[in-house]
Amino acid sequence: MKCNLIEYNSCLHEKGHYVLPQSHSGIEIVYYLEGSGLTTINGDSYSFAPGDVAVIPPDTKHDELFQEDGCVLFCIVECESYDSSLITERVISAKTHSTKMIYETMNRIILENLLDDKKYIELIETMLYELLLQIYRLCEESDSENEIADRVKKYLKMMYSHPINFLLLSERMGYSYDRLRHIFNENVGISMKQYLTNVRISHAQRLLLESDYSIEQISKMCGYGNVSNFIVAFKKKIQITPMQYKKKVSSNYEKTTLFDMKT
Repeated sequence: MKCNLIEYNSCLHEKGHYVLPQSHSGIEIVYYLEGSGLTTINGDSYSFAPGDVAVIPPDTKHDELFQEDGCVLFCIVECESYDSSLITERVISAKTHSTKMIYETMNRIILENLLDDKKYIELIETMLYELLLQIYRLCEESDSENEIADRVKKYLKMMYSHPINFLLLSERMGYSYDRLRHIFNENVGISMKQYLTNVRISHAQRLLLESDYSIEQISKMCGYGNVSNFIVAFKKKIQITPMQYKKKVSSNYEKTTLFDMKT
């Protein structure tokens, strides 16, 4: 067994900070101590809140937007003998899982690394492996109903540009609307409607940065029949209008990995 701690840190983020898309060679584990916001991992959008844990596999593109002042603890781990395919991208919700042990193990790893004791390398390797096993166990606990939630997510990611009838979707999946809504909320941490909005806004962000389409065109491409509704939804999630986002992020895209969207 050979596990390496590639990077670790604790970061404070002001409301509106946006971490541009990035990826790493190891598995990144992010524990959200404070604040809430939106993260996109491998094109999949998740909301996060205090106590939640983001799991990001190697070489997986991800970003973060903080909708409140926040604080995170993160580490990046490489483990030669650990099958990283067992860990899939997700945000583990503190509402449905006990994530405190993840935070405690991460703290122990960081403290041991700072103490620099004689045998700290061997001990850190053991704790890193323990951390990955804890993550895998949490992922495994929710896999049965999580498969149902994943089917819903895949459908919404494929059909986000069209009107979505959630009652009809529930019937086609063989569940009542209330049951499917409960399964989705328990496993994803947000409602199906919130998830759909996250997917649409995430695609809108990409189109605003990578295309010359008008706001009205992007609105229609992202499933909004009314451009006013699109602008309201975008501003509610990102805290600035689509046009303000396009101007601010485009001007900072090549200069920095963070930018302040408070104004």
